[in-house]
Amino acid sequence: MRDVQYPILHTERLRLRPLEPEDREDVFRLFSNPEVTRFMDIEPLVSLEEADEIIALTRSSGCRYAIFDRENDTFMGTCGFHCWVRDGERERAEMGYDLSPEYWGSGYMPEALEELMKAGFEVLKLDEIEAHVEQDHPRSQKVLRRLGFRENHLRDGHLIVFRAGREDFAGRRTFRNAVTLRQSGNAEQSREIWLSLLAEQPEQPEILYQTAWTHDVLGLEKEAVPYYEKAISLGLQDEELAGAMLGLGSTYRTLGRYEDAKSLLKQAMEKFPERREFSVFYAMALYNLGEHAAAMEELLGQLAETSADNGIQAYRKAIAFYADKLDQVWD
Repeated sequence: MRDVQYPILHTERLRLRPLEPEDREDVFRLFSNPEVTRFMDIEPLVSLEEADEIIALTRSSGCRYAIFDRENDTFMGTCGFHCWVRDGERERAEMGYDLSPEYWGSGYMPEALEELMKAGFEVLKLDEIEAHVEQDHPRSQKVLRRLGFRENHLRDGHLIVFRAGREDFAGRRTFRNAVTLRQSGNAEQSREIWLSLLAEQPEQPEILYQTAWTHDVLGLEKEAVPYYEKAISLGLQDEELAGAMLGLGSTYRTLGRYEDAKSLLKQAMEKFPERREFSVFYAMALYNLGEHAAAMEELLGQLAETSADNGIQAYRKAIAFYADKLDQVWD
């Protein structure tokens, strides 16, 4: 462990500071939750004294940060470094992290870890950061890949060891720059960055997805297709998978590949039943295939279920009833 002053860290939504003894109740609530400890090498805590021991251990063997919501100062989880190792002239540390379940899926952990990694490389002068993740914990693996980590080896038959060096972190910041450029209307510059990143990491599904997306923004639909297809085949998950399936389905349709669009969008509707946008694009593909009644049925059903318009809501039952009976005539 280094004798160093660990800085307080800030992101757009978060504040990170080293754990203190007064955090014992927050730490106990976090680590007494079996959902949190499921993929850790500890059992759920049963006493505040065990929380005290964890805080003391993290303060003596490294640095563990408490993560707070900047808006309301709510304790959300922890992250930090431990297990410093010097290998010749290079020094690395292991990174650990955990988050209370109510904050999962909102991008808080990647946001916190990116700032932690920045401090690790720029303040602690680490050359490499390591993280160990269970094989059956895909969400955590996804977080690390988004941050530029690469799979290094398998440990003890069930732990995937990920590593990221300074150059990987620089690439991650380039990733963010490319997203920002596209969002600000500089899609051609963004495209150049994605293509350079792909040259280095041709099997990285998130880079492939972002490359496809950027081609779509530039009106290069045909060029976008193979990037979408490869990104999906390599195992995109969650929001990225939904975005890629919608992007590819829509692109198939605009290229006249209507059956491909129908098939893919149908799969997406089954995989993401809560995502209403798939049904709308599916209806467009049905229209292009001449399945006009089915297209209208799909759209009317979505309209009846989702519209907040008072007039639509007043006739919601009638719209839903007639959605699949448009050709029926009553005497």
